Amino acid sequence: MTGTITVRRHLRRRSGKTAKVAAALGIEMPGMTVAPYTRRRYGALPGNQNRIEARIEIRRKAFREGVGLGDKAGKRLTDEDIKKAEQSVAINFAEHAAYQDVQAYAHASGTINTDEASTIYRALGEIGSEKNGGWATGTDLATKIVVTRVIADLLDARIAARGGR
Repeated sequence: MTGTITVRRHLRRRSGKTAKVAAALGIEMPGMTVAPYTRRRYGALPGNQNRIEARIEIRRKAFREGVGLGDKAGKRLTDEDIKKAEQSVAINFAEHAAYQDVQAYAHASGTINTDEASTIYRALGEIGSEKNGGWATGTDLATKIVVTRVIADLLDARIAARGGR
């Protein structure tokens, strides 16, 4: 297994659209449009770049401005949109444990660096709060959305590496 950095692929997947939105919001995206690489060829991730935090900041700024990203790019967000998003990222105890497992495996295998693993761990917390949809107390919606997407991509990569999908 070459260990292709799936998170980088995910963060870069819509880099054109995301870069335009980020530029409009005044956010720099270091390392977000670099081609994917493998651990064998290039070694560990460069420096302490935390691509997850960069994505979270883009999402937070969009929420502050009341503008959507992704499917709702450029459209005004309504209270209903926010409520649906909150409900869609709520996790139960089993999902919380699975998210932590995926994060730990990705970190141990070198797919994400320590800063990125810590970002995911802090968002989830040791034990999720029922009042915050199974996430750590204080985890905002932007963080929940980004971490959920990253976990999904990391899990897809893990399944693919084992011969699935």
